[in-house]
Amino acid sequence: MSKVTLVGKLLAKTGNLFLYAGPAEECKECKLFKLCHSLKEGWTYRIVKVRKVSHRCPVHFDGVTVVEVEELPLELAIPRKEAIEGAIITVKGRKCRKFSPGCAERWECNNPYLKKSKVKILKVLGPVDCGTGEDLVKVVLENVEK
Repeated sequence: MSKVTLVGKLLAKTGNLFLYAGPAEECKECKLFKLCHSLKEGWTYRIVKVRKVSHRCPVHFDGVTVVEVEELPLELAIPRKEAIEGAIITVKGRKCRKFSPGCAERWECNNPYLKKSKVKILKVLGPVDCGTGEDLVKVVLENVEK
């Protein structure tokens, strides 16, 4: 099921992916705030349809275009004991004890947007090579707080 939102005109192309990171300070007083910010922070979306309607925007210099998007599943590293396919869990949020910019898994382990989100585990992908020695596995998640 798709959702309607607004994205910058330069980004408004069918098939484009984006991570919704929340509103900018300039957005708070905008009359289109609810339409533009109806997505879930931290989730990735794919544009499935671009409509021919645009609006002025204080953040996007070229304005925004109305688009339809679909929410995509996310990958996250979680403790092995929680990784049960089909389970609905609340993401607690993690802080890596040895976080380094070069870590290949840093975003999957430390996604700050997902803390306290209810998610369903769609698939267990396998172990994560964690520099801290934690027993983590990468899973594919679906948002259940639609």
